[in-house]
Amino acid sequence: MIEFRKVSKKYDGPNGVQALSDLTLTIRDGEFVFIIGDSGAGKSTLIKLLMGEEKPSEGSVLVDGVNVGKMTSWQLPRYRRHFGVIFQDFRLLQDYTVYDNVAFAQRVAGATRRGMAKRIPKLLAHVGLEDKQKSFPSQLSGGEQQRVALARAVVNGPQYLLADEPTGNLDPANSAEVMRLLEDFNRSGTTVIVVTHDVAMVNQLRKRVVTLKDGQVFTDISEGGYQHA
Repeated sequence: MIEFRKVSKKYDGPNGVQALSDLTLTIRDGEFVFIIGDSGAGKSTLIKLLMGEEKPSEGSVLVDGVNVGKMTSWQLPRYRRHFGVIFQDFRLLQDYTVYDNVAFAQRVAGATRRGMAKRIPKLLAHVGLEDKQKSFPSQLSGGEQQRVALARAVVNGPQYLLADEPTGNLDPANSAEVMRLLEDFNRSGTTVIVVTHDVAMVNQLRKRVVTLKDGQVFTDISEGGYQHA
């Protein structure tokens, strides 16, 4: 479970921005949650705090009861293994094949070559890329690249899947396919958190929607809630 308890974050400097103000939010295991809001609402800061890239100015961020803000630099890498992350710009290794991009995440986690050879082809088949294993990112469409990024994010079986604007560079058809896959992994038990500006997609999927405004939770609508553009 993820808990933000009265979290405030003000960045250092003469023009320090108050990014979050007394924010309280709970995301339970197995949920599928959209985080939406205008630019500057605090979405990026929320992600950075969750991943331990920043520390709260006040309050605490707890994941499974552990205070992320008090973790040391050597504790954070192990903690982050509980998360799979995908981004708007894919962030694939351009000199690696599709297979090797996914295998990279497995090698970091210490998987054996035999284990990778068994798991990766099955996963690539699941995301519809079984015939692209030897292709390079430059040979793929945007939708295919995002599906490679998704496969890489879930290959180690993370507890949490964090998607930061995952459809921002995709057309409607590819956006729908990526969201279908996120739903699929959610049904398998993975907690999915999607940060997005795509209100139409949010309304179509009808999941829990948390709207941030001025660094606070403005609305928190349960599954099936409608958001206005």
